[in-house]
Amino acid sequence: MVEFNVSEEIKYATPFTMYMEYILLNYNNFLGNHLKKENITTREFLYLFNIFYNKNISQKELAELMYVSEANIAKIVKKLVEKGYVSRRKDDDNKSRNLLTLTKEGISIVLQLVKITIEWETKVSGNYDSFFYFLNIFFIFQKIYNFKEIWGINKKIIKFIC
Repeated sequence: MVEFNVSEEIKYATPFTMYMEYILLNYNNFLGNHLKKENITTREFLYLFNIFYNKNISQKELAELMYVSEANIAKIVKKLVEKGYVSRRKDDDNKSRNLLTLTKEGISIVLQLVKITIEWETKVSGNYDSFFYFLNIFFIFQKIYNFKEIWGINKKIIKFIC
């Protein structure tokens, strides 16, 4: 009869997404404490982050990038405009498109929260070589998203980090 070390078997049988979920829960808890001071939610921060790396993105493009409805984008963007973090203007070439950019306050809050996020990632990754850490994240992004769509964003992220 074969004996199993249940704790070892469970560890190796746990799907990668479960680990991602626990990492995300920990991160959201950590980030949430900082976001309360700025009066924004984790969802709003994600919108700000995407607008920061995709200047003059349309609401429709942001909806596609974030896999949410345009109505959801309009609702959150309205809140971010009211808070003074985002400006919205009509596209000169297509008046039905709203283009989004961050205000000075929006840029400031994103840079502040990105710095805090990198500090958290450094703590979480411990002594793990940062080059390989970010390289692994890059390859995960490649698998999740279409390489052509994410490449422009990753170039900006890599330049920002380096």
